[in-house]
Amino acid sequence: MTTDSVLVLGTGENLELRERLFDTGFAPLIRGTTSDVIKTLRRGQFAAIVVDADHVSVDLLEFVLNVRDVNADVPVLIIGGQPDPRTGKMLRSQQRIHMLRTTGRSPELARRLRRVLAMDPGRNRRGTSGCSSAG
Repeated sequence: MTTDSVLVLGTGENLELRERLFDTGFAPLIRGTTSDVIKTLRRGQFAAIVVDADHVSVDLLEFVLNVRDVNADVPVLIIGGQPDPRTGKMLRSQQRIHMLRTTGRSPELARRLRRVLAMDPGRNRRGTSGCSSAG
């Protein structure tokens, strides 16, 4: 079983991001806080989690660690604002973390999302994501 739902940590104000996700064939489910993302993640299957870093203020490393406590396999794409170098290095050391310096309107987001999911060896077997690519 696979899913086309993508969980987004953001405000919903980024219309370009939502449109790009829809255009790519995904159904974005937007949540505004880490706790809302975690609650939603516990209740469902998601192809990926997208962090709209330009529209939320969150400790990215803490967010990723909280996500990993619930689902160790789901890919996390961080788009837009990038973490400080130390946090960025720690995030890149994690599995299934992808950072894009792009915005929601960039076609690079669609390409990267498709590539992340295509590399996912578990997507067709168990309905959760398990790609092993970092960075």
